[in-house]
Order: sequence, then structure tokens, then C-alpha cells
Amino acid sequence: MVPRGAERTALALPFAAGIAVTTAAAVLLWPREDPDIERYRAVRDWTRLAFVRPVENDELLDDALRGLADGLDPWSSWYDRSDLARLERETEGRFHGLGVSMRMPSGDGRILFPLPGGPAERAGIRAGDRILRVAGQAWSELGQDGFRAMVSTPEPRDVDLVVAGLDGAERHVVVRTASVVEPTVRHERWVDPERRLGYVALRAFSSESPAELDAALERLARGGLRGLVLDLRGNPGGVLNAAVRIASRFVGQGEIVRTLGRRERVVHEASESPARWSQIALVALVDESSASAAEVLAGALQDHRAGVLVGMPTYGKGAVQTIHRLSDQSGAIKVTTSRYETPAGQRLDRPHEDRGHGLVPDVLVTVDGATQRAVREFLERASPPERWKPVLAEWEAREGVAVLPLPPADPQLDVAVALLRGERPGPELLERAP
Repeated sequence: MVPRGAERTALALPFAAGIAVTTAAAVLLWPREDPDIERYRAVRDWTRLAFVRPVENDELLDDALRGLADGLDPWSSWYDRSDLARLERETEGRFHGLGVSMRMPSGDGRILFPLPGGPAERAGIRAGDRILRVAGQAWSELGQDGFRAMVSTPEPRDVDLVVAGLDGAERHVVVRTASVVEPTVRHERWVDPERRLGYVALRAFSSESPAELDAALERLARGGLRGLVLDLRGNPGGVLNAAVRIASRFVGQGEIVRTLGRRERVVHEASESPARWSQIALVALVDESSASAAEVLAGALQDHRAGVLVGMPTYGKGAVQTIHRLSDQSGAIKVTTSRYETPAGQRLDRPHEDRGHGLVPDVLVTVDGATQRAVREFLERASPPERWKPVLAEWEAREGVAVLPLPPADPQLDVAVALLRGERPGPELLERAP
């Protein structure tokens, strides 16, 4: 191909001279291949000839790009084409499917409950329904993996189901797949109904999380919410903008976080004034698995005195990643592009600060390993909407099984509730942070 500028020059000259000038311009102006690309091609070609099994160019390229990202730092990653759906689900907070939470293990095809507002709920799927057949195929033949593959296609499709309700009656239901919100706000409940103290666990930060949290708090507010425990334990982070927006619900003005890249410093200010939920007394629970965007939110609450942090020191991930998707949709790369500081100037990245943690909570509460594991297992479980809880209770009574576990003993939550009650927790539960 002749560069555009050289082509215009050739058209202005006699034919023979035009060929010579065009050839010279192609040599001088057309970029030569980078030496590192030549080196990659040489290694790739030799590997394809020598390796013990056949390998395709795409496989080797994905592995090379994955190694490129992995070599930068622990947080950078390459996502190949097969990973893009997972990446979208993590960041956008949505997935394609029916919108059901399955009881695990899912060998019997039992639906725990349909997700609120999802296609399954709209089609009439109920808590406790057992899937007998999918498009004429028995669940026992299809299994969970086959079912997921059938309903997770990005294009909408009708899925024919035969289900049996808790009463044993069979029904034919047609569900049209759609984009469904992946819940990040779970376990909404009252932890002290008399004093109207509520609780929600925020498991990650997706683009949908601010709206999810608003909806949960609106429901609690209709019941007279006065104080809130916001559980960030085990939250690995996610979309930075979602953390900024949620922090702005409790902090009406000022900085939420500042990011420092190679070439610029960006200050993220509170986006709501007045803060929508600033009138609610707030305690946030954190632990050593609270990281990244969870630390952005916790740091803003702590620095602005908008809430009290209770629990264990956070992880200490002060790095911000940016995702770049290739135009041909063959993959995407996520690389660290900046580091962040809290409003008070705390830099939390452990390698940068040479320390073993991030934020230190206002009230330090240690727990043993068994208690911590029980709490984390509970937090990871599905959280049914209020409308399905009576049905699930009936299921448990009818079959004599524990469908949903009760919240375990949780000393950190106990301290948070005691603080919201205006009580001073006893020394057997806590030690004050320095």
C-alpha cells in the first residue's frame, strides 16, 4: 500500500518518475516492523513447529498478551474473547440469562428464587420451583453447566421450561432471556427492628451498585430507618465511579478520592448535595479483604467523619486500573494507570507504603478464623427478596431442610450495632485502634 501523501505526489509527476518517487516514499515513509514484533514472530513460528502438540496462532498470542499484562503488576490482566462476558458482568453488573438463583448444589434443578424484576419472575417462575425439562431435555441430562450455556446467549431467546412447584404441580413456562442485574447488594434486613437499625452487605462495585443500594435503603427508609450497618467485608472493589457515587450518598461535599497518574492528577468530588443518606447514623464494617473501591468508599467515610469504621485493617490496594477493549472485540487489557489517595492524603497501596495493610478502622475488632469463615460463607450466599421469604420458610417446614442459613455469630456486627445504639461495646469484643 502506498502512503496517502506519497500517492498525491506521484500523481503530479510523469509516469516513470512517479513510479520511482512512489517506491522511494514507501521505503522512507512506511513504518518498518518493530524488532520486538519480529522477535515474537520468530519465537511463535519456532514454537508452532517444535511444540509437542499443535497450537494455533491465536492461542499463542493470547498467552503472550496475558504474560505482558501479568508482568506489569498483580492487578493488570489480559482478557481474551472468552473472558469478555465475564469482564462485562463484573464491571457493568449485568449478565444474559433467565435471572434465577439456583439452590446449591444444583443437582436437582431447584430454583432458590427468581431475581427481582428479571425475566423469570415476569414469566411466573416462583421460589422453590424445580426444573424438570429444558427445551424437552431432562434436567438430569442437561445439568447446571448445560443449562447455563443454553440460557446465557447474548441474543434474546425463548426457553421452554417444565417446572414443578413446591406443591408438586407441574407447569409449562416460557421465559425469554434478557440482560439481568447481577445483585451486589445483599442480605438487607433489620438488625434491631425496635430501634430501626438496618443492615446491607455490599459485595462488589458495579455500574448498577449505586441504584441497587438506593433501592435497598428506600425500602428500609419506608420502615423508619434511623441507623445503618454497611458491610464491606470481603468486598474486592470494582468500578471506581460506583464507589464515588455511593460515597456521595453519605458525603455531601468535598473530595471523595484523588487519583495520581503519570501525567495528571484527578480529584473526584462528591456528586450529590445534599447527600441523600447523610442523615442516617452509619457504621461500615471492613476487614483484610476489603480492597480497592471498597477502600475508596471507606476512606471517604472515615476522613469526612461520615461514618465509623469497625473491623480489621483493610487490604491496601491503592491502584486504579483502566480497561481498554480492542476494536475488533478480540479481547481487552486492564492496566494500572494511577494510584489514589483518600481525602486526607492517605496512600494505601501496600508496595508503595511498604506496609501490610490499608485503612485502620476506628474501632478494631478481631475475630478467630472459624468465625471469620462462617461470616464470609454467609455473605457470599444468595439473598432472597422479602416477598419470597415466607415461601422459603414454607419450603423449609414442608421438607425439613435448611434452605437459607441463618446469620452466624458475628462479633464485628455486634459492635457495630452497639455503637448505633449509643452503647459502649465491652472489652471482650474489641480493642481500640491506636
